[in-house]
Amino acid sequence: MPFDSLIQKVDQLVESGTITEPVICQIGKGTYEPKHCEHFHFRPSLEQLFAQADLIITHGGMTVIGLLVSRKRFVAVANYLAADKHQQHFLERLAKQTTVHWTADVQQLETLIAAARTAVLDFDQMPSLADDLKEYLRSNKAMRPKL
Repeated sequence: MPFDSLIQKVDQLVESGTITEPVICQIGKGTYEPKHCEHFHFRPSLEQLFAQADLIITHGGMTVIGLLVSRKRFVAVANYLAADKHQQHFLERLAKQTTVHWTADVQQLETLIAAARTAVLDFDQMPSLADDLKEYLRSNKAMRPKL
């Protein structure tokens, strides 16, 4: 799912000097191509890029779980194009269990990047999302049409 508004905002932050580190963007099916950072559409794996990164800016999907497990600093932005706001609901729920820097508004990105860079992260207590995932799957199963 494209997320041009996030890529544009990251590109602006690099252009303005707010982000000074090298930036690599996965633009997926998006149409906006950053002018101030390296980018690509898709790769088979992002693990090596994540391992090298000090801070990751991501959408609010399942990538967040992997980042928590690998104990990486990140900022998540819920993609407003996602049907039923599931990314926003997921991040809201997750934030109740652990420190997560997230927003549904890309205009908040600069503030969240600063907070994520300086936050003291407590990785000793990993959130348990099993019940949330079960509930999400149950609710989606109920919404599927019967064939």
